[in-house]
Amino acid sequence: MPDKFVTRREFREYQRITKRALRLQAKEYERRLKNLNGEAKRLAKFLKSTISKRAFEDFKKLLDERVGALRKAEDQRQGGMILVRILASAGALGLLISVLNALGVRFG
Repeated sequence: MPDKFVTRREFREYQRITKRALRLQAKEYERRLKNLNGEAKRLAKFLKSTISKRAFEDFKKLLDERVGALRKAEDQRQGGMILVRILASAGALGLLISVLNALGVRFG
């Protein structure tokens, strides 16, 4: 506020301008507050849809352990299948030899 006004008219003009400036400032504060309130709601919604880093790391560790166990089981299954194929082949070969022996074919 200026130290002295020359006329009452200048004083009233100063008051009018000051009131207008205060209304504009209040309107801007209200707009910013509304945006902040909206941001708080958006942030709360976002935080509900996330998990902590620790929970993620724990889940990842558990998942890695399970994948490792499944890979190990698959490797064991593959090894078992190879053994079954070998034994089946040996069994089929033995059966063939028995049939051929019964027909009179001798080996060796």
